[in-house]
Amino acid sequence: MTDRVIIVAPDLTAYKAAAEAAIDRAYGGQREALAGEDAVTLAQAQRVLDGQEPLPEFTAEAKARMLTPEALAHQVSDQAQGVYQRKLRRIQAKLAVRAAADHAAVTAVLDREGIKNAL
Repeated sequence: MTDRVIIVAPDLTAYKAAAEAAIDRAYGGQREALAGEDAVTLAQAQRVLDGQEPLPEFTAEAKARMLTPEALAHQVSDQAQGVYQRKLRRIQAKLAVRAAADHAAVTAVLDREGIKNAL
């Protein structure tokens, strides 16, 4: 009698779906961060970064955070850019999973993204 190892894995379609869900979970926390900086705040930050006078509401928010309007504008802009970069990485990872030809390629995408245990 020989020793045999049987590896049981879901079919590739199910594994890809689980991998995409894991990617969404891994990157999901940033959606809340972006929601915290609404379009009005982003527009106000851009206004300040463009050298225009900040509106009183933006100045009041900066003062409440103990920042200058310029510092707040940079903080809001940097946070939005970081969220955008993470969104792009999430999309690229999901596209790579969809293009994967086998389980190993899907696992390689997850490993590259630092995501463990997709199932």
